Amino acid sequence: MASTPLDYAAGVTDAQLAQHLRCAVGTTLAFFAEAGDAFPEAVARAQTSS
Repeated sequence: MASTPLDYAAGVTDAQLAQHLRCAVGTTLAFFAEAGDAFPEAVARAQTSS
């Protein structure tokens, strides 16, 4: 769900890559947390169907 439109052609340090991954994962987790809050019925159905 998250995208980080960055050009890695010139290279990237380990620290930069770690930061970009944390940002992408954090943004995705925040999205799903907000979606779960907005649609609690869907969350309940998903939890009972698994």
